[in-house]
Amino acid sequence: MILPVHLIRIGKFAFVDAGIESVAFPSTLTSIDMRAFAQNKIREVVLPDSVTTLGAAAFGSNDTLEKVVISRE
Repeated sequence: MILPVHLIRIGKFAFVDAGIESVAFPSTLTSIDMRAFAQNKIREVVLPDSVTTLGAAAFGSNDTLEKVVISRE
C-alpha cells in the first residue's frame, strides 16, 4: 500500500483487518493513531523521521511483523 504523498495523519482504526502486507509512508506523515494498522499481515514497518506520534497498538496483532525501523538521524 502506498499512501498519499501529502498525508499528515492516519486516524484510529483506519486500516484494521484490511489484509495489508506492506505499506510505504510519506515523509510528511507525523501521526499514526491507535490500532491504525492492527490485524493485518504487515512484515516490516519503516517509519519516516517525520513521525512524532505513534498510537497504542498502531501495528498490533500483525503476527507476521518481523522488523520495525524507527530512525532519527
